[in-house]
Amino acid sequence: MNNDALDLLRKMHTVSIDLETTGIQPSDQIWSGGFYSVKDGAVLNQHQSFFDIKTPNSYSNLTSETDLVDILEKAHSSASFGAKQAGKGLTVDGNQTTNVLKDWAKAVTQGETSSVSSYVSNLNKELSTSKEGSILLLQNVNFEDRVLSSLYAKGGIDSFPSFTGNLLDKGLPASSDPRYGEPFQRYLLPKDIYDLRAKQTGDLRSTLEAFGKGSNIEGHLHQYYKSSMDIVDKYTANAARASAEGKVAVMDLMDFTKALYAHGAVSGQVKPEMLTFGSKVDTLARAILGTDEIHDALSDSKQQQEIFKEVTEELQAIRRNGVGYQSPLVDKLVKQMEKDKTFSTQLKERHISVAREYFETNSEINREGFNKALESRLSNSNRHLLGVVKEDFNLADFSKKFKGEADKFFDETGNLKGSAEELVDHLETFSKGYKVDSTDLIKQKLNANKLESILSHRATKWGAGAVAVGLGASMMFGGDREAQKEVKYNTYDEVYNNQYYGSAFADWQNRNNSHKMQ
Repeated sequence: MNNDALDLLRKMHTVSIDLETTGIQPSDQIWSGGFYSVKDGAVLNQHQSFFDIKTPNSYSNLTSETDLVDILEKAHSSASFGAKQAGKGLTVDGNQTTNVLKDWAKAVTQGETSSVSSYVSNLNKELSTSKEGSILLLQNVNFEDRVLSSLYAKGGIDSFPSFTGNLLDKGLPASSDPRYGEPFQRYLLPKDIYDLRAKQTGDLRSTLEAFGKGSNIEGHLHQYYKSSMDIVDKYTANAARASAEGKVAVMDLMDFTKALYAHGAVSGQVKPEMLTFGSKVDTLARAILGTDEIHDALSDSKQQQEIFKEVTEELQAIRRNGVGYQSPLVDKLVKQMEKDKTFSTQLKERHISVAREYFETNSEINREGFNKALESRLSNSNRHLLGVVKEDFNLADFSKKFKGEADKFFDETGNLKGSAEELVDHLETFSKGYKVDSTDLIKQKLNANKLESILSHRATKWGAGAVAVGLGASMMFGGDREAQKEVKYNTYDEVYNNQYYGSAFADWQNRNNSHKMQ
């Protein structure tokens, strides 16, 4: 990325978008959408829409905003997230406080809701305002693509394909997905980005496998950094083409932040175990903007633009100074992750997400099926983290106890006692209160000290407490060690979903033969 490319990204008409949903499960619904439009540093337009949602009981006759807020809170598949949003306020201009769920409730009571089709139509018009081409900026394109494509496939939106007519390149062809309808179409990102992502994912997988084995990862990290920057360079080339042809180039903010962290890994600022963490907007917003992500569609769209500007400027500095450059922005992000306890928080959230997804997608609920879901979705993808001692958190111990807490909700025949909602609520409560045994923690840190020399890359900078001791670690749910050697795991969803959600959300990538990393 050269100076001209960076200047173009700053000057081009850029529209960032965000959708707010009641969760990340197939049954969840879109309740708000927003976009923020900027060109050459000037704000052109900002827009927010609120949508009706389906609930067990009609709310058409309700006039109390409090009752409506309660309905939207309970519509969230995550009870804890819904409650958190209901209690969250946003300070505007230092003196006015509002609540994002209350804003939706107000729109409902005043008859100001619209349709998702109308929102997409308005977005399409906004992207058409510049004859010099536009950038469509998203945080995790996979999410908006899945949500809108799935809604279109189900007949809930009629304008999504027309919206894609002015995109620079076509997305991926339709493919089967058992969860979200057939066919499942990825409209937004062009195929060349997906191809580069597949290469990057393979490089990351090799890095993490070597890390988990205690091998030297210097060469792997440099290759992962190169493949990450190749994606950034492709985006800037696409922007230049879009500008010349008067079309729309789609960009995923996460690809830029991942490139930033990849540089941090080769410069010794980012520890290898954190490569799949830290790209959630709430982390970026706190570190870069000094504020939280509030999950308000318009506010989040604006934050994406501001973060994009800072990250691209820092990537330019990296290009100018070389791989040894100590990035102040990377240091700031690392400190924020340490403050937020990102490592333990997101791993806990991944467990909850897998549990919730199992109940959402299976009609027959039993102990065996639940345990298999946990094993296949967690033990394989997080295998390289099993021996990492970080934030007073032991992944293997947490996973074992998480499974034990779930077991309490199954009877002796393996059938579920009570409701799935009660089980998930219990697991969320357990996760929040989990603390690793202090004696066990001391033992693990001693082992980490003994094996510090195994990893040569920046060992003195990282310190012993972050060294993986994966050589002797057992799988988080037990089982035969020889059999475990044959397990292949996929990091695609880890790279492009976990960083945003802190969860194992919808790994439809794993089920799609076109982009499944074997």
